[in-house]
Amino acid sequence: MSFSVTILGSGAAAPTTNRCPSANAIQVGKNVFLIDCAEGTQMQLVKYNINLHKIKAIFVSHLHGDHVYGLPGLLSSLSMLDRSKKLEMFVPPLLEEWLVSSLKYFMPLGFSLQFHTLTAKKPEIIYDDKRMTVTCFPLKHRIPTWGFLFKENPKPTNTRGDKPRSFACCSDTMYMEQLPHIISDVDLLYHEATYSNNEKERAQETFHSTAEDAARIALAANVGKLVIGHFSSRYKDIEPLLKQAKNIFPNTEAAEDGSRFEV
Repeated sequence: MSFSVTILGSGAAAPTTNRCPSANAIQVGKNVFLIDCAEGTQMQLVKYNINLHKIKAIFVSHLHGDHVYGLPGLLSSLSMLDRSKKLEMFVPPLLEEWLVSSLKYFMPLGFSLQFHTLTAKKPEIIYDDKRMTVTCFPLKHRIPTWGFLFKENPKPTNTRGDKPRSFACCSDTMYMEQLPHIISDVDLLYHEATYSNNEKERAQETFHSTAEDAARIALAANVGKLVIGHFSSRYKDIEPLLKQAKNIFPNTEAAEDGSRFEV
């Protein structure tokens, strides 16, 4: 079964000419799971050949504009594309109210939305099918925010019994000492690195991470590969941030819009 992650938006709050704000597409077999949906996400899905008809569920980390402003447009497009199947939405408190109120000014959707409100104060399984389990866990940001852990369900004992693959996404968060325990040994970790190490105070003030913070988490969690992203638009060159992370955790890559990683 295929299991990959495509970076749809690798920038932070403000889009740039080469970086859209936050969105990631997880492809598991024929299914697509979307984490966050910044403005422009539906265009990125089309650009990077992600089948909109295959979106099975959307997971939203928190209620900041650079993670949600693309939702009304994407949902409207899905309706125009004749989607009829229910879409599951795993969202923070108040997002359902905002989204429903936004959509009521336009044509009704041709499909239903099933909302699941995130409330977990510790790791909690929120989605489970025959292939994949998704666990949410709280992060440390200015408002309630959650990360997501995607993990293959174990294969039946009469098969080869390969080790289940796993991916964790930690969007907006400052450094969390307890995080490595939650995401221990994941094959692929996407962790925000909004700021360079020389702006640690700014990172703490805004409840974000530096490149070094992300690498320290990856090292302590013994992850297979680290991908850093959510870069502030102030950085025209990401190479210094990548070097800072690689000095601590060598198997690090910097996210670019369109980057695809096999898990």
